[in-house]
Amino acid sequence: KSMRKFRDDVLLVTPEGRQLVEEYYVIAPRIVARVDGRADASVVWAETLSSVRSILRLIESGRSKDAISAYRTMAGALDSL
Repeated sequence: KSMRKFRDDVLLVTPEGRQLVEEYYVIAPRIVARVDGRADASVVWAETLSSVRSILRLIESGRSKDAISAYRTMAGALDSL
């Protein structure tokens, strides 16, 4: 719920935010396929969940810029697998 609200109320109201959301829908399927194809997929997904929880805490504490930065770091690392 918090992530959806962040997307709708923070990201989708700016050009940069809309671009980030569009990018997510492009890279997410590629990331899922790459991670699922790895022998250590469960470890990667556990680490990803931990990162998402940290991002959620940033969102809930009103630290939008930090949340976006942390998301970009996580997504970039996952996309480079």
